[in-house]
Amino acid sequence: MRPTYALIGLLAVVTSLGSLNAQNLAADLDGASWFRVSDSPSLDIAEAITIECWIRPNGFGFQRLVGKWGEPDDRSYATSIGRLQVPSDRYVFSLSPDGLGNPSFEQTEFGPFALEGWTHVACTFDGTTRRAYLNGELRKTENKPGPIHTGAIDLAIGARLLLNAGPVVDRFFNGTIDEVRIWSVARTEEQIRSLINETIRPSEVPHFPGLISVWNMDGDASDSVGLNDGQPVGNVQYTQADDIPVLFPAWEDLGNALGGTEGEPVLVGEGSLIPGTLVTLTLTDALPNAEYILLASAVNLSAPFKGGVLVPDPAPPGVVVVLPPLFPGFVAVSGTWPPGVPPGLTTYYQYWIVDPAGPAGFAASNAISGTAP
Repeated sequence: MRPTYALIGLLAVVTSLGSLNAQNLAADLDGASWFRVSDSPSLDIAEAITIECWIRPNGFGFQRLVGKWGEPDDRSYATSIGRLQVPSDRYVFSLSPDGLGNPSFEQTEFGPFALEGWTHVACTFDGTTRRAYLNGELRKTENKPGPIHTGAIDLAIGARLLLNAGPVVDRFFNGTIDEVRIWSVARTEEQIRSLINETIRPSEVPHFPGLISVWNMDGDASDSVGLNDGQPVGNVQYTQADDIPVLFPAWEDLGNALGGTEGEPVLVGEGSLIPGTLVTLTLTDALPNAEYILLASAVNLSAPFKGGVLVPDPAPPGVVVVLPPLFPGFVAVSGTWPPGVPPGLTTYYQYWIVDPAGPAGFAASNAISGTAP
C-alpha cells in the first residue's frame, strides 16, 4: 500500500485565518539610510558562506547590499551592485582571504540585471568555488580557493561601512531590500530554490544547519533566528512586499472548485514542504458556520462527485477530517511537515462544504497539490 504522508493527520493547530495574518514588508532605503549590525563571532565566517536577499533597486551604480568590508585591511565578505572596476549593471560577490585589497581575486562579477521589479540574489562559497545565482538560476562559477578573513568591522546592510569609528559609510543602496540571510555553509541550487519564497521561523532553525541570521525586514531589522539584530541609521521606511514573484512553487492550484452560497471557496497552501517546517492550508469564501470536510491523499482521484470533481482519493491511506461548524467562512489548518517524506512525493488537498446552495447540497474548494522538494 502506498504511504500517504498526509499533512492532516499530523496537524496540531486549527486556528482562524485572522490570527495567522503576518506582515509582509520590506525595507525601503533612500540612498542615505542603512542598517548596522554589531560584529559578533557568528558573523566572523572563515570557511564557507551563503549570502542571499531580495532586492528592487531604483538605479544602477556602485551600491553595497550586504557586507563586512572595512578599509583598508579589514575586508571579509560582501555583495554589491557594480563596483568601480565593474559595469554598473552587474552584481559583485567579494571575498578577501587576508583583509587586504586585491580586486582581481576578491571580486566575482555576474549579471547583468535590469531595473524591473524584484530579483533574488544569492552568493555561495564552499572554501574553493564561488557560485552566484539570480532568481535561483546559476549565473557564475569561479574557482578561487582560500579562507575568508575574519575581522572586527560591523556588518552593514544597504551601505559600505569602511570604519566602525565615526562611522565612515558610503556606497548606499537606493531601493527596497527584503529577506536578508547569512549562512555558514554553501547552499546548493536546490536548497536556495526551496526557500526562495519562504519565511524561516525560529522553530525551524534546527532543520537548516548553518543558518546564522535572517533579517525579514517586517517593520524592523531584528534577526528573527539569531542574536544579530540590526539598527536602522537614517530615514528607513517599510513598504509592502506582496509583489515579490513566486519562483519554483511547491504548490499547484488544480482548480475544480464548486460554487455555493459565497461563490467558489478558495484553498491556498503555504510552506516549503521541507521536513520540520510549517505548512498551512487556508480556506476562504466558504459558507460561515457550516460543516467543512478536508480531504488529503497521495492519490489524485479526480472523480465526479455531488455535481463537482472530487480530487483527493478519500479511500485509505487517504485522510478525511470533518471540522465542526465553528468557523466564519474561513479556516487555517497548520502543522509541521513530517520527516521521511520521499523527495518528489505529491499530495492532494480539497475542502468540501455542506452548503444548500451547492448543486447537491455541497460546495467545494479548488483542489491543490504540494510536491516535496
